[in-house]
Amino acid sequence: MIIGGGNAGVSLAARLERYGVRDVAVIEPKDHHLYQPLFSHIAGGRAQAQEAVRSQESVMPQGVTWIRDGAVGVDTDTNTVSLASGSSVSYGQLVVCPGLQYDWDEVPGLAEAVHSLHGASHYEFELAPKAWTLLSGLTSGTAVFTMPAGPIKCGGASQKPMYLACDYWREQGVLDQIRVVMVQPYPTVFGVPEIDRELDRKIAEYGIELRTNSELVSVDPAGRNAVIRDIEGRCLVMAKNLVPSDVQLEITQIKSAIGGKQNQRDTLRSLGLKRIGQTVVRTADAVTVGMLNTVPHLVKVEEAK
Repeated sequence: MIIGGGNAGVSLAARLERYGVRDVAVIEPKDHHLYQPLFSHIAGGRAQAQEAVRSQESVMPQGVTWIRDGAVGVDTDTNTVSLASGSSVSYGQLVVCPGLQYDWDEVPGLAEAVHSLHGASHYEFELAPKAWTLLSGLTSGTAVFTMPAGPIKCGGASQKPMYLACDYWREQGVLDQIRVVMVQPYPTVFGVPEIDRELDRKIAEYGIELRTNSELVSVDPAGRNAVIRDIEGRCLVMAKNLVPSDVQLEITQIKSAIGGKQNQRDTLRSLGLKRIGQTVVRTADAVTVGMLNTVPHLVKVEEAK
């Protein structure tokens, strides 16, 4: 008996059938199946939403019994599963894989943010197409991609649309106008040395600002502010195009203004920046924030240590 007809439940049922196991059943109430690995490609503009949808009947392996009901309880003393319809079924072995429930409220403001005009998440099918609408329509400003710590499914999924979006922005000639930030709660971008080396190469190629050992801790959807905290407990507020607070900021020029707009070149000079790699320290007052909002793609900003 398998609870859950998603990718895990269906693939396990098929494998058991191939191994010669008989009397396999899957409990799944939905009449359609969503292929979640494709969500990243929908969010990255490389697939259409309808490509991820199949009828549940069409993906159910031959020879497997499909119980079209929801599981609401398990009694391990009697080896039975209670169903939403009021009946129950018995099992010899039980596998529970109904999927995860998203706890958006664990991060203050996140639930509202992902449903706002400026946020999305491709973990939810309905939001994946919206993610690409937002990414493909962006021509300047700041794009923040985050990965949470703890037990999650396909934690690296947030990186896929980021790389696809960067490739698209480069094709459109706007990549150098966009500050791309990846927030990663672990010490490296992926955790596997061979993969880390390749991803680090792409991160450098696209000019992505990788923040390791850091995590999103709150969001202000109205102000379009995201608060990022690092492993040492330091916080940085990343706004539309940066930091609205009276803190000391380290501002480093990361890209050249040659060929850019005159007001951007003037802004760099006003900040005291004359070359790539130079860093200045300024208070995040209204004047500084205003200047940073003019050149977000040309500078990296951090709280002064």
